[in-house]
Amino acid sequence: KQWYQRRVREVEEGAGSQGISAKLDKFKALFATAEQIQTGLDLGASIGEKFGHIGQWKNPFITAMCTIAMLVVAVILHFVSIRYLIILWGLNKFRKFYLKPNLVDNNELEDLLSRVPSFPEIEQFRQIKPRVSMKNGGSHDVNHDEIKKRS
Repeated sequence: KQWYQRRVREVEEGAGSQGISAKLDKFKALFATAEQIQTGLDLGASIGEKFGHIGQWKNPFITAMCTIAMLVVAVILHFVSIRYLIILWGLNKFRKFYLKPNLVDNNELEDLLSRVPSFPEIEQFRQIKPRVSMKNGGSHDVNHDEIKKRS
């Protein structure tokens, strides 16, 4: 981003005519679009990582809950025709719409994925080893065996 800001300053300093100003606007629009694309790709990668972490048991409770839910859905689909399930889903949608018109609907899958960490979140929340200061003023990383010996 630094080279972008430097280039914008160079163009703004030399922007004496209307043509350079139009080029500057196109330049800014191009980089705004590039930022939006990068943000979208980051979001897509994060969602993919979260689905991967569900399968890798990074959060065992959520993975077990998803496994049980899939088993229940499989059993229901085995015994109940999908036509009846679609009819029930449609009736439920209309029931919600007519009985509670001001109801704010939420996305359950999005709520579930918000509780599963992605790789950057795992790195961000990784515990940092505390440092123990020594008597001579120096410090080093904690060695749990050494702490047990001192006690």
